[in-house]
Amino acid sequence: MKILAALLLPVLSKVPIKWLYPTGEKQTQITPRHGTYYRWAEVVAGDFLLIRRFMPDDLRGKVIVTQTITKTDVEELRKRGVWLLVTDGPDMGGRSFATNVLQGVIVALLGRRPEEISTDEYLQTAQRAGFEPRVEELNPDAAPAWASRLRATAPTS
Repeated sequence: MKILAALLLPVLSKVPIKWLYPTGEKQTQITPRHGTYYRWAEVVAGDFLLIRRFMPDDLRGKVIVTQTITKTDVEELRKRGVWLLVTDGPDMGGRSFATNVLQGVIVALLGRRPEEISTDEYLQTAQRAGFEPRVEELNPDAAPAWASRLRATAPTS
């Protein structure tokens, strides 16, 4: 793997970003691909632009773990049958922001450079600001069989 990385990374670092990541209009296009992997996976995790770009019509019972997502994206996932949506940040006016945005807010609130802020300070500030993960059941009836075990052991408020 190290040899492959040593060979490919110098080349890949020079190619246009649009070859590696959807930009412009391609960010809104859905071109289903890799259906075998989507069907196989119970949890689909990653950058939402890439998840959306290749997602199939049927995502029934899947868990999606991602970051930046909008109301429109959530409705699209609901239509496709996604059971559970998990983001690392809260729903802020219909949008969940990426971790780097949340970090930027915390840095601004504390008024210090990122390297001057401890992990505990990040966590405490995030908690005070109400930055909690979003866990939303989009289609409760689409829950996979193993979900009942989660519900049985989940703490109650």
